[in-house]
Amino acid sequence: MSDINQSIVDFAKAQMGNRVGAGECWDFAEEALTQAGAKNSNDVMGAKNVVPNADYKWGTRVQLFQLKPGDIIQFKGYTYTFPGGTPGTRPHHTAIVASVGKDGVVEVYEQNISGQYVETNTLYFKSTKDVKITGQFWFYHPTVKK
Repeated sequence: MSDINQSIVDFAKAQMGNRVGAGECWDFAEEALTQAGAKNSNDVMGAKNVVPNADYKWGTRVQLFQLKPGDIIQFKGYTYTFPGGTPGTRPHHTAIVASVGKDGVVEVYEQNISGQYVETNTLYFKSTKDVKITGQFWFYHPTVKK
């Protein structure tokens, strides 16, 4: 893991149970990248393009197999479902990768899911016989701010 990714993970861990900024998911990711010395969405997209319904960009776009702790995930209309289970949804959301498991299972740090505080959750990014995934999501490696 790069130093910048480690700094993002360290920041996220330190915020567990706390509210970052106004309590929105974007506030948490934006501050984590800023504190780590990475380009945040304002740097990558330009402040005028960072509006509430934007599909935020957080660095260099990567694929699931390249994902690592400290990377950022941007969601749009994302849902995962298990047979007979309660679906997990992220209509328009941003999260930080905590760990990457096998078969598309990813533990994330996120804010503004159960409340406006930082928590961890398990999400799924590969449809299998037991899990169905819909919607869009993008993965980003953070980049150093120069």
